[in-house]
Amino acid sequence: MDDDNEKHDSEVSKELFIDGFHLTLYAVFEIDCGWFLTIQNDKGVNTNWTDCFLSAEEAIDAGLKAINEEGVGEFVACDDFAYLYDGNNT
Repeated sequence: MDDDNEKHDSEVSKELFIDGFHLTLYAVFEIDCGWFLTIQNDKGVNTNWTDCFLSAEEAIDAGLKAINEEGVGEFVACDDFAYLYDGNNT
């Protein structure tokens, strides 16, 4: 039996370059949940979704929609991680 739902990668990613910023969207399959979404900025700071999705495509689409609606600044403005942008890693 050939079931397309059984065939999937455990991680799907999509890279974006918007307004000089680099974001990577990751959809990761977790057996207990389904597809989990993370958006990572160019400094390695992650924004994680608490909801799971039925497919990697649905997760990536949700991330793209959030970036489009909220703006790239929401995913790169990390006040708690300002040291990453200063070059001061102490």
